[in-house]
Amino acid sequence: MSVMRASMMLALGFLAACTVEEPGKSVAGPAQSAAATQASPSPRELFDDVEACEVLDRAVVGQGFPPGTFSGIGSDNGCRTQVTGTALGLTLDDRQGIDALAAADPGKSFSGHVGERRAVQVKDSVGDGGACEIGIEVAPQARAVVMVVLGSNRPTDEACSKAKEIATAIEPVLPMGE
Repeated sequence: MSVMRASMMLALGFLAACTVEEPGKSVAGPAQSAAATQASPSPRELFDDVEACEVLDRAVVGQGFPPGTFSGIGSDNGCRTQVTGTALGLTLDDRQGIDALAAADPGKSFSGHVGERRAVQVKDSVGDGGACEIGIEVAPQARAVVMVVLGSNRPTDEACSKAKEIATAIEPVLPMGE
């Protein structure tokens, strides 16, 4: 079981600028200038000043979620929060890019964009329906992953709609990598 799947399973226990392509098909993102690439921090430094719980809490303010709590599953900078029937998670991962997320389950992965960034959506990532992940590229080997798990046999499309909403809200505050 992948770390992301484990994270989703734990969440059960307790892209709107998004385009979707064919499953497993990669879509190239916008080109960056050489100057921007040279000035970019390494993936290990990208999230130095970014706390997952701050980012997640801002994205869901006014929606009835309690403040997020630290989660070390999937990275050392993760957060989760929940209300009855809905669990949310955000992982800021400085060791894996979105291509690794897509490769974990290519039949359920859809490439696209959130804002100007490459993104991957994984529908039904837990396997029981009602779950969705959206990975947003921060650098080739760094990503932010939004996870939504719904209870009570709610549909996967509803989970993906909520994940898109959160991904769109957090994208502007993510650092820009290479």
